[in-house]
This record gives sequence, C-alpha cells and structure tokens, in this order.
Amino acid sequence: MKLKLKRWWWVAPVAVFSFGLSQSQALVRSQGSNPKPAAVSPHQALMNQYCSGCHNADDLAGGMSLDKLDFEKVGKDAATWERVVRKIRTGMMPPSGQPRPARATLDAFASELETRLDKAAAANPAPGYVGLHRLNRTEYANVIHDLLAIDVDVSTLLPADDSNEGFDNIADALGVSPTLVQGYVSAAMKISRKAVGDRTLTPTQTTFVAPSGLVQDKLLDGLPLGTRGGMLIHYTFPLDAEYQFSAGGGGPGGARGGGGGGGTDITLDGLPLTIRGNQRISVKAGPHVIGMR
Repeated sequence: MKLKLKRWWWVAPVAVFSFGLSQSQALVRSQGSNPKPAAVSPHQALMNQYCSGCHNADDLAGGMSLDKLDFEKVGKDAATWERVVRKIRTGMMPPSGQPRPARATLDAFASELETRLDKAAAANPAPGYVGLHRLNRTEYANVIHDLLAIDVDVSTLLPADDSNEGFDNIADALGVSPTLVQGYVSAAMKISRKAVGDRTLTPTQTTFVAPSGLVQDKLLDGLPLGTRGGMLIHYTFPLDAEYQFSAGGGGPGGARGGGGGGGTDITLDGLPLTIRGNQRISVKAGPHVIGMR
C-alpha cells in the first residue's frame, strides 16, 4: 500500500495599496531633504569673495583667519575686526595686485563695520586697564613737599621724564628702567638725610652771596614793610642744632647794632635775630627763610 503526498503551493493574495501625498506634504518632504542655502548678506559675500580666500584657518595670511568670523556678531571678535577696518582704510586690503572691489564699496563696508563695532562696544563697554603710573619729577617733588615740607630740585636728582604728545604724566609714557630706579633710590637717600638729619655731619660753612644785579633801592618780596634792599634766602637746615650767622663783611655777629655786619639786620622766618659776637642760635631742622637788610 502506498501513500502519496502531494505538495500544494498556496499563494496568498497580495494587496498593493497606494497612499497618495498631498501637494503641501510633498513640498515639505522635498525641502527637508534638500534645504535651500541661507541668504548671504552683501557684506559677508564681499568677505567671502575678496578676503576669506587668503585669510582662513589654512593659509592664515597676515596671522588673520576671517572665514569663521560672523559679520553679524562683530563684538565677539572686536580686535580682529578693528584690524580689518585699519587695513581697509589704509588701502592695504585687499593687497596690491589682487582683485578688489571699487573704493566706494570698500569704504561703505568699512563704515558699516565701524558702526557695528561702535554699537557692540556701547552695549558691552570694556574700558580696558590702567597702566601702572609712577610719579614723574614734578609729582615727586610735590609729594616730598607735602609729606616732609622740603623743597627739592628734582632736576638734579632724577633723569628727565618721557612725554607723549607733550604730556609727561601719562602712564604709558612713563617707563621704568634700572637707571631710573637707581635714581629714585639715590634721591630718596639724599632727601631722607635732609628730612631726618645725619648726626655724623661735621661742622660746615655755607656762604650766600647777593647777586650783583639784585635791586637794592626798593622793597623786596618777603622782607618787612618799610625796608629797602637786602636779600632773602630759602635754606633747609639739616639738623636740630645751633647755627652761627655772620653777615656783612663775613665776620661773626652782624645783627642789630653789632658785629662785623655793621648794623645788618637778620631775620629768621620773619622774626628778628639779636646776635652778639660769636653767639649761636638754636634752629629746628627743616626749611626756613633767612632775611638780611
């Protein structure tokens, strides 16, 4: 007995369905797969055509890369854009021999760039930094006068200051060099000895001679009213000590009615001194005014 099996192929019916897209949906899908490029501003197009070919991350001509900068946000790279403005205004960009647009086009581009930089700076002010300001010679002399009541001739102690546009008190122009520092240290030593005094000093003599052209027929500023002629001396006494004054012929004395001065009157800070013979007068250290008539 034989059993025969016969294979039967069953083919299921296949239904093909077609889904139609509306026109608007098809347009959206088409735009999604092939988006249109964003519109480029005329200024950005000018940059791409004349600048970015050399000033890019690969070539880096002049140390500038402009291909990644955003013209619409110049505040982010203000320093680089400032260089671009200077190069355009001076006619250095695009360089000689390279294609360049009309001068009016470049000027309009630079003006627009300057306007945007000004707006960005106003929106985010950055005043920068203040350089270390040292005292110039005049300021140094004024500080010494205010602190120690001593008038010093700084022109003999410190070198001349550099100036910028005629001003010698601008921090950027007032450099500091080893020679200048040494000068300030030396000046401080000399001034401090005047202010504090040096007890190792030995007795010395200082002579003041009236200038030959000094007017002697009228009142001199600083001398008492009603007097005529004489001499006024501004002197800084180095120590609290006793000092001997001599006037006239140079001998000791010289005060009212006595000594070699033959009747010469001497005043100290406007007060008369009465000196007889080799008498000494105690004077405090510091600046004083000596009058003679």
